[in-house]
Amino acid sequence: MNISDLKHRLDSYLDLRKKLGFKMLDEPRLLRNFVCYLDGSPSCALDIPQTAVDWACSSGGLASHARRLSVVRGFLTHLRASFSDIAIPARNLVPAPTRSTPPIYSEIEIQALASAKHYACELET
Repeated sequence: MNISDLKHRLDSYLDLRKKLGFKMLDEPRLLRNFVCYLDGSPSCALDIPQTAVDWACSSGGLASHARRLSVVRGFLTHLRASFSDIAIPARNLVPAPTRSTPPIYSEIEIQALASAKHYACELET
């Protein structure tokens, strides 16, 4: 498959997702960027999963890397339906950032916070 075919398949993929009702905010831009990256990558034909990871990690922070790889995995999965030799990078190759656990306040702590807020409001007046 050459880059021209890949661009055509990308357009078909984006059109299909749009018709299915997906809100595609940054996917079209990211995937077009990925296809351009593939066009300039000599190792693309040899190792698409590694090229996808390289592209995903080439810009932005950790959250961006995981998002970019996720978008590319979706497109490659779609391609694999027609080309069984397309390899798809594993999900866990780029770890997604984890959010910290929010504090869980007890009833006593909530009452103390409410009292402190009430006291602070009285001082302002």
